[in-house]
Amino acid sequence: MNHRTFRTVVLLLSVLQPLMALSPVLAGLAADFPGVPQTLVQQLLSVPQMVAVPTMLVCGLLARRIASRPLVLAGIAVMVAALVAPAFLTSFGWIFATRVLAGIGYGMITPFTLSLIADHFEGAERNTLYGLQGTALNLGGVLFSLIGGLVGILGWRTNAFVALLGIPFFLMALLGLPRLPVVRREKETASHFTPAAWRIYLVIVLSQAFIWVFPPSVAFVLADRGFPGSAVAGTAMMVFTAGGFSGGILFTPLHRAVGRHVTAFGFLCGTAGLAVVALAPASYAAFLVGAFLLGLCGSFSVSCLMVDLTAAVPGASMTATMSVALSFLVGGTALGPVLSGVVRSVVPGLAVEAVFLGSAGLLALMAAAQTLMTRPRSA
Repeated sequence: MNHRTFRTVVLLLSVLQPLMALSPVLAGLAADFPGVPQTLVQQLLSVPQMVAVPTMLVCGLLARRIASRPLVLAGIAVMVAALVAPAFLTSFGWIFATRVLAGIGYGMITPFTLSLIADHFEGAERNTLYGLQGTALNLGGVLFSLIGGLVGILGWRTNAFVALLGIPFFLMALLGLPRLPVVRREKETASHFTPAAWRIYLVIVLSQAFIWVFPPSVAFVLADRGFPGSAVAGTAMMVFTAGGFSGGILFTPLHRAVGRHVTAFGFLCGTAGLAVVALAPASYAAFLVGAFLLGLCGSFSVSCLMVDLTAAVPGASMTATMSVALSFLVGGTALGPVLSGVVRSVVPGLAVEAVFLGSAGLLALMAAAQTLMTRPRSA
């Protein structure tokens, strides 16, 4: 296959990943099921991520024996079918079950969006593609959040049909993804479980947990502040992902200029974003600024950490390595809503703004720790 075509197909697979976005219509869905606690409704966002974690690990093992193409195709088919199904369901329990199934499909796709880059590209081109992968991922977030929010005006069931946009991506993978052989390393190692790798995994899961206290709360917070409606919430989520889109474009030149300090800079962007969202409750414009900064945080930090991970695990199966890394990343996005719900349950009456400020403070501490770890040692 043509090198440029292969690169395009790999990046387009990343555009598909945010197809599961339900945040813009979460408040409307909750209103249709008044007997279901709001915290449980919010877990509709985190459940697919939680299920995706073990699925990714299994796919990482299967990738040593099965080529990537059939796994990717099966994952897209499962995810699209599961996401459309709620449009026809009247039971919250069954809707919850379809989110579990969507997580399985998501987990079958996600490891390959990075492992295909790690296995088939090298050096500066690979680092550039990591940044572009973040851009592609957030482009999908912008696309699906905007369309989902606008279509959501007609109701959350109508929003489910947005998943049909996954069909062109299935056809693209079917016709455009080559029949790549299973990648086998001459010297297979377990270096994806070394202390250096574990440190990176820990940073990934913690940072994502602190960032992801925000998306599940968007629709509810805006409604409480007098900005109701799925279109308003969808626009906010679009700006959040637009921050990630911009971060993916800016990552390569910024990484060339400051190296691994990009991670700390990203965490500071997240600190500022959560602080702005928490401290300016009357301004929708300020909310959008905070969402954009938080999107930058996720894109800068994840892209840089993936570059570091690739350098830290030479000789390992990159599909297995990326499966582990993405399990921690997705696990962090699932952990954020859970932690937020637990904290607010333990402390009755605690405002979500307090949770935002707490997460901002923890991201600031992570920025300081990351700066200290990347400081060159004196001779």
